[in-house]
Amino acid sequence: MEQDIICDIRFDPKDNVYLYTRGKAADFFVLILQGKVEVSIGKENLVFEQGPFAYFGHLALCQPSAMVATTTTRGSTQSIVSTTSSMAVHYLPDFSVKVASDVQFLRVTRAQYQAARVATKMEQEKKDDSEEAADEIFQKEWKKVIDCEANNSINSIRTPEYDRKQICDPDSKENAV
Repeated sequence: MEQDIICDIRFDPKDNVYLYTRGKAADFFVLILQGKVEVSIGKENLVFEQGPFAYFGHLALCQPSAMVATTTTRGSTQSIVSTTSSMAVHYLPDFSVKVASDVQFLRVTRAQYQAARVATKMEQEKKDDSEEAADEIFQKEWKKVIDCEANNSINSIRTPEYDRKQICDPDSKENAV
């Protein structure tokens, strides 16, 4: 997979960088690869540290029942982009995740996850073992996601403290606070 889903954040004790903020809509999943994060959860605001292989937001990848990701009929699967409802239902975490050291993590949006699932299903239906065909199917679905994101019809939610560019490139001059 040649997609931009691996992000790095350099820790600065002066900055409070949150991957998730309690009660703020999110449409992505995070898997910590390296480093530590501080998690606060519950009414008591319990705080604990998590490190590599901790994951957050897996429910954000699930398609809410009000939104249908794909329509499958015998022998065909339609694209997520063409069947996703315009009614947005977002995941609201009941926890906050704050960067506590230099962190490297995977960040997968709902649209990316759904595109990969659709491409996988289409590949399985065709039962084509060709790697080129599989890559072509995935790239076709991925292009639909990118086009949709450009039109702000899918994946328009941004985290409160920074947008997607800042979360993956905190050193960018555009992100200076």
